[in-house]
Amino acid sequence: MRAPTAVNDRLIVGLDLPSLAEAEKAVRALDGIVSFILDWKKPNGPIKISIKPTKTASINDLDKIAEPNALVDLFGLKVEYAGTRPGVAAGAQASAAPSPGTSGGGGDQTLKGPEAAMSIVGNTLTGKYDKTMTWELYNKDGTSVFLDDGEKSKGKWSIEGQKVCTKYKGEDKDCYGIERTGDQVTLTDSKGNAYKLKVLPGNPKDL
Repeated sequence: MRAPTAVNDRLIVGLDLPSLAEAEKAVRALDGIVSFILDWKKPNGPIKISIKPTKTASINDLDKIAEPNALVDLFGLKVEYAGTRPGVAAGAQASAAPSPGTSGGGGDQTLKGPEAAMSIVGNTLTGKYDKTMTWELYNKDGTSVFLDDGEKSKGKWSIEGQKVCTKYKGEDKDCYGIERTGDQVTLTDSKGNAYKLKVLPGNPKDL
C-alpha cells in the first residue's frame, strides 16, 4: 500500500468524518477511493463510483453530509475498486493530522493500527531486532529500506487490517501489530514478541 499524497490528505480531512466506527459504511466506500488514489501509478483495474440519492433526498440534505453513513445511506455513494484496502481511509486521516507528541496539548496521544502505521510514513524506525541495531525507512511511495549490519534491503510496506507489513526480496512477508505514542513505536509479531522502536524524522541514515 502506498502512503497518501497531499491531495489525498486534503480529501480525507476535508470530509471531516465523525466517529470512524459510527461511519463504517462511508469509510468502506472511502477506502476504495483512497486506495485508487494511492495506486495512481499502477491501479489494480478501474474504479467505479456511482451516486444514487434516495427518493427523499433533496438539496436541503447537503448539510447532513458529515453525518455517519449519510454519504451511503442518503446520497447513495457506491465505490467499486478491486484494489481496495480496508482501513486505509482511517490511516490517511491520521497521517494528515499532526504527529503524536508534536502538539502542545496535554500528553502524547496513542495511535494504533492503520493510524499508527500511517503516522510513520516518510520517517525511519530504529531499534533492536534480535539484539541487532536496525533502521527501516517507510517511503511515501509504498517502498521501504531496511538496514542492519551495514547491509541494505529494499522492499515494500503495506497495511493489512490492523497490522503493518513489510516484504523484502527472498523473505516471507512480516506483519506486526503497531502502536505509537510520541516518538515511541511498538511492533508486536504473531508470536506476541514486542519490539520497542523510535521514530526518526525523515531519512537520517540516507537509506
